[in-house]
Amino acid sequence: MHGIGRSGLPRPYHAKREKGGIVMARSKGQGSITLRKDGLYMGRIMRNGISKTFYNKDKKIVERQLLEFSKMSQSDFDKKNLSVKFQKYLHDYIYTYKYGHIKDTSFDRLDTIYRVHILGSSIGVLPLCELSDVNVQIFINGKCNSNLSYSTVKKIYELVRSVLYYAYKKNDISIDIGGIIKMPSSEHFKPTKVIEIYSVEDMDKIISFISNPNNKKDRRFLRYADSFLIMYYTGLRAGELLCLKWDDVDFINRVIHINKSVSIVCDRERSGSDGMHYNNVVTSPKTVKSIRDIPISDNCYAAFLRLLDSYDYFVCKCDYVVCSCKKDFIRLRSFEKKFKQICERVGVEYKGIHAIRHTFASRLIDNNVSPKVVSDLLGHSNVVFTLNRYVHIDNDSKKEAVNYLL
Repeated sequence: MHGIGRSGLPRPYHAKREKGGIVMARSKGQGSITLRKDGLYMGRIMRNGISKTFYNKDKKIVERQLLEFSKMSQSDFDKKNLSVKFQKYLHDYIYTYKYGHIKDTSFDRLDTIYRVHILGSSIGVLPLCELSDVNVQIFINGKCNSNLSYSTVKKIYELVRSVLYYAYKKNDISIDIGGIIKMPSSEHFKPTKVIEIYSVEDMDKIISFISNPNNKKDRRFLRYADSFLIMYYTGLRAGELLCLKWDDVDFINRVIHINKSVSIVCDRERSGSDGMHYNNVVTSPKTVKSIRDIPISDNCYAAFLRLLDSYDYFVCKCDYVVCSCKKDFIRLRSFEKKFKQICERVGVEYKGIHAIRHTFASRLIDNNVSPKVVSDLLGHSNVVFTLNRYVHIDNDSKKEAVNYLL
């Protein structure tokens, strides 16, 4: 008989008040139970240096969970998921907890990691119970030598880590492996590729060719080519421009309202044994900061007018600024292909459609425009990203700076 203590509880439970509720200490190895302010009982127990927590309104259920956990051996943990391969476990996790809960483009990124980097990999084919911090760390380290960028490996690492933590919280593995593995330092990766931009001479050739009123024979070829100049004068992403509607362009106040974007997302109903199929869909902007207003310069205004004139000539105007003959927005791949053809026509090396946006930003930075202003125009999530990407300090600038103190 343990009797009843002053607290009214059996003596094995030595109650004491702590922040968040009353803690009922139990015998060594049996964990502790806390009655929280919200009425829930929280049971906590340590085993092999790992803390496990249970919640329930019924204290007896929490006691039983603690007892069962304390009696589980390492082999009990391992047998629980002996036949489940990690690649299937990860696949089920992303399709249960991520699909439909995040943006389609974000989910496509996770699905690509699964298909390209996990499926059939050294850890993907292992049963969940055979995973260890060592073999998972070796897998992550191996990605450093596979010509992948730091950001790509970090995304792989973060997904693997989150799935392992989920498995641990579900008691499917006994140790939080995800909390042990480390992301390799960025210095172990190849330097990030230098951002490519179009030179002043390159842009002069492109602008001259597109805006030349004497190019009558190229009129069909250049039907929506002025949209590339609009990108150059505004710094818009290609996806933002392609779903831009005329209602989003305020010619009176000379401002463009950006509030959506076109993204390429996987069509999972059509995808199958014949490969992956993708659709162009209008989605929400990349970030909250991407919702913004951009002033229309004189050159940009002129490009809009030429675009309208071109549509009147071909009788194909629709709600979208960049309009196809089917009176719908242009598909992203077709848009990129057209710009590549223009570059080839004028003898300019094609560096990608996104290089137009990089060129816009670099020109502003080179002309001493505030990085904060450039960041707002580009719709970056923060100015630090803009600084790291576009602001490069040379030695002459450093010497000039320290001389201010003389």
